[in-house]
Amino acid sequence: MPRTYSVRVTALTLGVMTKWIDNVLSHFVVVGVEQGTKGVERQLNGEAVLAISLCRLLSSELGVPLATAVSIGNHIVRTRTDADGKYEVAPGFSLQFSLTDIERQLHARLGDASESAPHVRRGRPQRPAWRPGRRSAP
Repeated sequence: MPRTYSVRVTALTLGVMTKWIDNVLSHFVVVGVEQGTKGVERQLNGEAVLAISLCRLLSSELGVPLATAVSIGNHIVRTRTDADGKYEVAPGFSLQFSLTDIERQLHARLGDASESAPHVRRGRPQRPAWRPGRRSAP
């Protein structure tokens, strides 16, 4: 079973706010994202982290609209056959990404982010257990 990452770990890895990733995942379909039901945290596999990383690079560095950036990121991850991802914009004009370099950087940062981002429980806090000296038992 491939390793999955939370939105918090992914955001820490990419240097963005968790809200940005939540917004991307709420508005667009990203390859490799396990959508949970209500109240269940989303899980992203390595492909999803790579697609969102490409999306962030395209949108922040080149000013590509987010919908287009997500589409290009998904296309590159789905159709990659070698170490370089290539996306043909028009005949004679293409974008090329060095996926090995990007993935190497991502894996190094994912390891650090996984260790430094603790798991946060969702929902209501559990009721404290009964302790001696209290008036009544639960």
